[in-house]
Amino acid sequence: MLSQSVQQLLNEQIAKELYASNLYLAMSGHFAETNLMGMANWMR
Repeated sequence: MLSQSVQQLLNEQIAKELYASNLYLAMSGHFAETNLMGMANWMR
């Protein structure tokens, strides 16, 4: 079993990774709308 502090740090890291993933998808959508398909594909 993980200690409480390690579990808290792991949860914080997972939240940061999820935020970054959603940010990249949003940026991909923006690039696709502005017809920058190379950048859109790179951000996916």
